[in-house]
Amino acid sequence: MKHVLSLLFTVAFALVCSGVAHSKTIPIEDFAKKSQFKRAKVSPDGEHIAFTYEDGSEVKLAVMNIADNKILTSFEVGDEREVAGFNWVSNERVLMLAGNITGWLDGADKDYRLVAGNIDGTKRVQLWDFQRSGIRFISRLKDDDRKILVGKTHWTEEGGMKLHRMDVYTGQLLYNTDSPKPAGGSDAKIVSIDVDLNEVPRVAVEHDPVDKDNYRDDVLRVHIKGLKGNWTTLKLPVKHGEIPVVDGIGFNLSNDKFYFASNHDLDHEGVTGLFELDLKTRKIKFLHRHPDVDIGGGLYGAQ
Repeated sequence: MKHVLSLLFTVAFALVCSGVAHSKTIPIEDFAKKSQFKRAKVSPDGEHIAFTYEDGSEVKLAVMNIADNKILTSFEVGDEREVAGFNWVSNERVLMLAGNITGWLDGADKDYRLVAGNIDGTKRVQLWDFQRSGIRFISRLKDDDRKILVGKTHWTEEGGMKLHRMDVYTGQLLYNTDSPKPAGGSDAKIVSIDVDLNEVPRVAVEHDPVDKDNYRDDVLRVHIKGLKGNWTTLKLPVKHGEIPVVDGIGFNLSNDKFYFASNHDLDHEGVTGLFELDLKTRKIKFLHRHPDVDIGGGLYGAQ
């Protein structure tokens, strides 16, 4: 099985990288086939590839050495379960979010588990079970292979998401005192936090329902940490009556401009466009929007 996986993945990867896939006609039937491979991410040092793939009733994660195409390990998560997301936390360790395979609208419990393991299959451990609190991966720490930045939420805690450092071998959390705080009423919550290329929290989004019984008076604020280290707020101008989409994309190399996807500028709930927030001037600039397709994320090179 490992040999087949290695062969299939190597051929597909080689075709894309060499440009051969662009020089030949692709049969129309190929577009209707069920994809065996789901997602792939290259390790920080560029020596390994982690990828998810279907095997029977589950979606597993495997790690391959690029130099010799050898599969180092394959992480199983159980029947009817999948590795729904994953991130490299160092050159030696991968973080995985495992959950039940369910339909879009069936309402079944995902039963998520956050787990991590080394690329040789050792030191696999469950870090979080999501029974009482939610955890969202935010960034790895380039100067600390044992820890990552995560956003933690709990339904009983005021203020919404708070920034923590998580030990990827034990699951221990350490609170980051630089977490932004909501500027609105008692029901206002921080719903997302983005860090710059130096792993410094720089932008956060707050949702303030104002009156919980009137969803049309909801306010969305952007919290901005200036280059001098002080947090300020910017009320996002919204032209339609619904809560707009605001998804962080990333920062430029000088860390003074933040890019995000949003539909706040439309008079209806249309597709998201790409925007630039200048942290010096606090001005938002529209960059691009496709007429039919949302912006799903960014492509990132080595920093």
